[in-house]
Amino acid sequence: MFEGINIIVKSLLDLIVYLSKMLNKPLLADDSGLEIIGLGNFPGVNIRFWAEPIMDIMDIINNLLIEKCRSLEERDAQAVCVFMLS
Repeated sequence: MFEGINIIVKSLLDLIVYLSKMLNKPLLADDSGLEIIGLGNFPGVNIRFWAEPIMDIMDIINNLLIEKCRSLEERDAQAVCVFMLS
């Protein structure tokens, strides 16, 4: 069910389910990212943390991604967003 996610993400999902049950109310969580197909869907939802601790993060991320993609034949990318309702 949780193929491809790390233990931190799994723990957060478990916490959301637990809190939802404790509060007896639905909870909504979301995350989004950028997947570059030719880089194996890198950086994905970790895009903001990939280039840290640089302060002007979005310009740095854009420049680093352009550099990583320079030699790729397939430069398709997609914005991804995941919602979880518990």
